[in-house]
Amino acid sequence: MKKMAGIYSREIRDRAKACYMQGAHFVDIARVISCNPDTVSKWSKEEGWPEDRMKLYAETTALAARETSNPISDKIKLQTQVYEAMLSKGIEALKNTDVKSANEAAQLIDKAIKGIDAIHEDALSSQFIYGVAEVLKSKIQDRDLLQQISEELRKVHIEHNNNTV
Repeated sequence: MKKMAGIYSREIRDRAKACYMQGAHFVDIARVISCNPDTVSKWSKEEGWPEDRMKLYAETTALAARETSNPISDKIKLQTQVYEAMLSKGIEALKNTDVKSANEAAQLIDKAIKGIDAIHEDALSSQFIYGVAEVLKSKIQDRDLLQQISEELRKVHIEHNNNTV
């Protein structure tokens, strides 16, 4: 990476933004590209990285909501809205703060993103369980056996959710 006369190349800024979009903190990004965390924070504000990251997560959340059509999708949407509100609050705080407070705002954003990721993971596992149940329902004619399998799948799903909390 080249730094010429105190100006960082577009390549370095793009790499920093890519790290940011993946959830990295300013301090960690600065360490990777060998610059001051204040510089990364400045770029973030100048180039609207928080808005870009929020847009990316809103798009992935919307996609997950559209693809998740099972009885718990309303719950998933509500949980996602809570984390999106947290994400928005963190981004607003980040825009209006100094670097020390910016780290706190970035931590709030990070927490929101991790929450959204956990919801997406749960949605995918729920979707898989419901898909398996539908396949079994279409293939198994014995109602008692189908009921037993359904109960076992519910237990597996509950156990999975308890282990990921």
